[in-house]
Amino acid sequence: RTLVIPSDAPAIHVFAVQRAPVRGIRLAGPNQMRAGEIMALKIGFDCPGVDPSGRMVRIHLVSPKGEEIRAHRRYLQFEDGLAVRLPLAHNIELGRWTAQVTDVATGVSAEKLFTITR
Repeated sequence: RTLVIPSDAPAIHVFAVQRAPVRGIRLAGPNQMRAGEIMALKIGFDCPGVDPSGRMVRIHLVSPKGEEIRAHRRYLQFEDGLAVRLPLAHNIELGRWTAQVTDVATGVSAEKLFTITR
């Protein structure tokens, strides 16, 4: 069944029916990177007994100043062993960064802190 909500409605809500709750997301990657390198992050789900393939995830980077860097935002369909490669600019701000992945349907998220050096 499909529920259609008019776009001029006062508020839009998205509902999803899931076989089991998402208990968590895992985000693994390096603790330190150098400017100009390509960062590889691996994403995994904790939802025992259910195949999480096909779930939509959002990944983005947050600078040391706390700003989301839109050029590094990605929306991806999860497949087992999903690895994301994010190229870091040669002139990227140095310091402590955060990579964050979020399951779009539930809002469950995970973070990975890392440092960018020269």
